Amino acid sequence: MIEAEALKPVGFFAELEPGDDGRPHLAVCRGGMNWKTAEAVAAYLEKGAGVVDVMGVTIDPLDEGTAISGGPSLVSDGVWVWRVDLSYFVRKYGVSLPADFVMHALEDGPMPPQASIASRYEEALKAAGWSP
Repeated sequence: MIEAEALKPVGFFAELEPGDDGRPHLAVCRGGMNWKTAEAVAAYLEKGAGVVDVMGVTIDPLDEGTAISGGPSLVSDGVWVWRVDLSYFVRKYGVSLPADFVMHALEDGPMPPQASIASRYEEALKAAGWSP
C-alpha cells in the first residue's frame, strides 16, 4: 500500500493562530501576489474539500469591521491544507503564498473525492499546528 504524503500547510498567518511560532504576518504578505493570480488562486482555494469544521468567525485583523464565517475551518485538496478564510485574504489583500502552492493552484487539477480527504482529519490538524 502506498502511503499518501503528509498534507502541507499553506496560509496559516500569525495573526490568525494562537501564539506566534514564526508564521508569516498578513501585513508583511499583503500585496505579494498580483490581482489576476490572486483571483485564480482564491477560486482554487474555494474548491477545497472540508476536513475540519469550526463554528466560529475570523475577524480580519487588517479590517476589524469584517468577519468571515467559519474562517478557522480547515479544507484541503489532498496535497495542501488551509483555512477557509484564506481565499478571502488572497482575494482582498493579494497575500503572498509559497510559490510551489501557487503553481499547484494555477494548474487547477481536479479535487479528490471528499471522503478521501475527510479521512485525513488528524493529519490536517497536525499540519495546521493544532493538537489532534
